[in-house]
Amino acid sequence: MRPCYRALQSNCSRMAKESQNNYKISCSEFFSVNLFVYISTVIKNKNNMQEIINTTGIHTVDTLSNYTEGKFRMIVKTRLGMTCCDARDFDNPRIMANPESAITGYKKGVLQTVQFQPAGSDHWSTVFSRTGKKVKLIDKAILASLTVGTINGLYYNTNLYGQFQYKAVNASSWASKAYTLNQPESQLEAA
Repeated sequence: MRPCYRALQSNCSRMAKESQNNYKISCSEFFSVNLFVYISTVIKNKNNMQEIINTTGIHTVDTLSNYTEGKFRMIVKTRLGMTCCDARDFDNPRIMANPESAITGYKKGVLQTVQFQPAGSDHWSTVFSRTGKKVKLIDKAILASLTVGTINGLYYNTNLYGQFQYKAVNASSWASKAYTLNQPESQLEAA
């Protein structure tokens, strides 16, 4: 171990002990607080829905799980430019029940953004956004219900696709969930 690294490590541990008594923010306190927040967030979200395993690093929001009804609109790319399409009244309950269907109703590469407006609100929140081949933002409810078949059929050239991601969740077929843990086939046969 280099002497400068050892000195930095002992200095950070000393600062962490001092920062517990004082309310000054130091580097080590900042990282330990963020680690605690991350761990408590994972435990908190595990109670609400299945734990999401996201090895791709796509940013997520948690909007749809907080509401029971609302309206959806999609921004799609056409030959004339971008067009806004409101979901029909009978589509909104179907999308709330199966969030994956919010991003599967269009041809490959056409859907750019999905927005959600909670009932009784005038504000639209973005629950899915992509630019080119990169998915920038996706809601946790959509990510939890997303299957391997949907990604392989519509989003195989985006950052949603990845064999490492499929291996991390034990995906074995196109019907497997892509971002929530699947039971291994041996456990399914035993049950």
